[in-house]
Amino acid sequence: YVNTLAYNGGDIDIVGSGGAYLRFNAASNQERFRYYKSSTYTNQKAIQLYKKTVTTTTQAVSLSAGWNWWAPIVATTPSALQTALGDLTIEAQDGTTPESLVPGQMYKVHTPEGGSFTLSGTMPSSVSYAFGNGPNWFGTTAATNLDDLGITPASGDKIVSQDGGFAIYNGNAWTGTLTTLQPGKGYLYISTH
Repeated sequence: YVNTLAYNGGDIDIVGSGGAYLRFNAASNQERFRYYKSSTYTNQKAIQLYKKTVTTTTQAVSLSAGWNWWAPIVATTPSALQTALGDLTIEAQDGTTPESLVPGQMYKVHTPEGGSFTLSGTMPSSVSYAFGNGPNWFGTTAATNLDDLGITPASGDKIVSQDGGFAIYNGNAWTGTLTTLQPGKGYLYISTH
């Protein structure tokens, strides 16, 4: 059958060319979709269609002349940064120049003159972390309390920011000048395990 779709007060009517309505029978022994005659379809559950809404996020970026620790909150590319700032160097933790910049990952960016620009895109719903022994570069896409990183720190683990802020895990809690990580900033997680 050829089906037609019609909006009906919040629900969608899917009607076959024979006049039967596609509905969902929610009875425990009859859970299925099927076509019902117009005289009996109202006893069945209506079908609902949903449209995924994509929210665009913007990130205002301001980098100083020289080296910056920076973390994008939306996916971007080094060429987008070069378009905004001109000559620059971008370095990933492994020392390479990345082809794309991942939200929540820290990068070192060197720009001779510094500058400001705005990025726009879709922010990921979450960022996960896996830290190896030693220093690990990372960022966050939203303001994040240290206890909400989703990791199990070991006593002596340390988080350091470019501006000198720090937090050390004493086995029970984080202590130091850092309490909340800010989006767009880069951090080092120095793992002892």
